[in-house]
Amino acid sequence: MVESFVNELSGRQKRWFAHAIGGMISADGKVADAEKEYLREAVSFLEDTKDVTEILHEVDQGSLPELKPLAVGRELGFHMLSTLVVIANADRELSDAEVAYLRKIGTLLEFPNDFVEEVVQWAQTLVKAAAEEHRLAQRAMSLAMGE
Repeated sequence: MVESFVNELSGRQKRWFAHAIGGMISADGKVADAEKEYLREAVSFLEDTKDVTEILHEVDQGSLPELKPLAVGRELGFHMLSTLVVIANADRELSDAEVAYLRKIGTLLEFPNDFVEEVVQWAQTLVKAAAEEHRLAQRAMSLAMGE
């Protein structure tokens, strides 16, 4: 799930990103068991199992991580932010809390506000596209053969 760009991150940056992933999963206030498994897989790049346990505990508690600004560069920062957008869209919904969290992470990654807003708009577009894809898939399955 998590792209190979993670290999370019330092240990500290990987921990920050893993906590950010956990925060994105719990940002909407509802965490399904499937999301916990997804999270466990998503943060498998962490070498210390204590870090994984800590993040899983944060998600179980529904608490958002306290993250500090992270200077990681534009390319890696965008990869991190776009990964969080994909995670936010996993349920084909984008809550106000998830939008607020994306904005917070974009700011912590030191992107300008106007760029962060473009990312939020992109995330909202992806949600609409995913919902439309789901609608079309449902319609396709309801069509009789030969129609």
